[in-house]
Amino acid sequence: MAQKEFSESKFEKLVAQCNEWLATFSTTDEYTGLSNDAQKKGTEICETFVKVMYKEELRTPREWTATALEAVVQKQMDSDTVPVLTAFITFLSEQGKLSNGPTLLRKLEKLSNEAPKGNEHKKAKTKKSSAASKRSFTKEEIEMFNLFPMGNYRYQSETAEEAKPAVDFSNLKVGRNEPCPCGSGKKFKKCHGK
Repeated sequence: MAQKEFSESKFEKLVAQCNEWLATFSTTDEYTGLSNDAQKKGTEICETFVKVMYKEELRTPREWTATALEAVVQKQMDSDTVPVLTAFITFLSEQGKLSNGPTLLRKLEKLSNEAPKGNEHKKAKTKKSSAASKRSFTKEEIEMFNLFPMGNYRYQSETAEEAKPAVDFSNLKVGRNEPCPCGSGKKFKKCHGK
């Protein structure tokens, strides 16, 4: 399957189509059944959802999946997101605009059961982000970390002789081109084989 690429013209058509849907959606029973706060944010939530689904997931409404829906909803989650999207997806399903509306509605129901209410969500989000920042490192930080040797680290100020352990190599049969048994990583002839 060919990899999808973002298309600006397709995105613009999708936004125009979304605006038409929202104009109709705002007159439905699903919309009027929402709280006043949810109705005020409804258009913005739905527009943002449709745009992010295409920009980040490269999915048009017929290609929406429960996994993509969950990823996008968790990015823009507030107490009104799930109810608004539930009403919007119900509307789109009834209009035949979605291929898997029931699956998406089940995922939204699951998310609404998991979602904290009101300020609890903000606290949970803060805790989650602070916990995540303790665990995540950038690629550059990991590369810098990997530059430092672990274990018996020798300071650069020590001379090569001070860094070498006192080991009796007279009894060992080590080839000149084999690694030195002291663990320096050098060939035996360049280290203790001198």
